Amino acid sequence: MSQTAERAKAIKQIRALTEQTVERGQSEAHANLAMKRIDQLMRTFNISMDEVSLKGESCVQMEFSTGSTKRTGLNFCTVAIGQYLDCIIWFSRDRHTAYKRNPDGTVKRCGTTKRPLKERGDSKVVFFGLESDAQMAVHLCDIIQKAINYEAAQFKKGETYKLAHNRRGLLAQFEEAMASRISHRLNKMKDESDRELRETRPGQSDIVVLKSAKVQEAFKTTGTTLRASGQRGHGWGAGSAAGHEAGDKVNLNRPIEGGTRQILLG
Repeated sequence: MSQTAERAKAIKQIRALTEQTVERGQSEAHANLAMKRIDQLMRTFNISMDEVSLKGESCVQMEFSTGSTKRTGLNFCTVAIGQYLDCIIWFSRDRHTAYKRNPDGTVKRCGTTKRPLKERGDSKVVFFGLESDAQMAVHLCDIIQKAINYEAAQFKKGETYKLAHNRRGLLAQFEEAMASRISHRLNKMKDESDRELRETRPGQSDIVVLKSAKVQEAFKTTGTTLRASGQRGHGWGAGSAAGHEAGDKVNLNRPIEGGTRQILLG
C-alpha cells in the first residue's frame, strides 16, 4: 500500500474514532483509548484535525438575497468574502414574466411588445464551497448588509446628504466606499491568517491548497458555467470619505469558529 493510501486510511480511521465518545454510549475507558489512538495516528502520519474535517465535509451551494433588484453596496465586498472563506462566488437573480389582471378578471401580458416583458427578481449572491464555509459566507453577508443599512441610515440624517443635489448618487458613493473598506479589511485578515498558518503550523499550510482543490473539483461536477463581468462604481466623491470611515466601525474582532478557518465577525 502506498504512503498516500495509508494516510487516507488513517484519516478514515480517525474520523471513525472521533465518534467513539461517552456521549455516544461508549464507556469512559473506551473513549480514552480512542483518543489515544487518534493521537497516535495523527503523530505518525502528520495529520491535523483540519484535514480530518476537510475530508469528511461536502461542498454545497448557498444563496444570500440582497432584497433588492439593483446592485447594492454589499456587491463590492462579496468577492472578498468568497476569497476569505475559500468559496466560489457569482451573482444571479430570478426572472419571471410580468402579467396584470384586468377589471373583467382576465389576465394579460404587460407591455406592448410582442415578447413578454421580464421582471427582474431580487439580486442574489451565490457561494459554493464547504458547507461550513458557505454557511459562514451567507452569515457574513447578512452581518455586513445590516451594518451598511444602519450606517447609511445614519448618513442620511447628516447635512451632507440633506444638502446634496444628487442624493441617490451620494448614498451610492457612501455604501460602495464602506463596502470597499470592509473588503480591504477582509483581504488583510486572510493574508494574516494564511501567514500565521505557514509560520506556526509548518507542514499544515497545504490544507488551504487541498481545500481549494476540493472545491474546484466539486464545482466542475455541477456543470455551472460562469461568465466574467465588470463592476463599475460611482468613484470617489463627497460620500466616500464618510463611507470609508463607516467601514472601519464594523467590528471584525469577535471570533466565531466554523469549518476549517476561524472567521471573525462583527
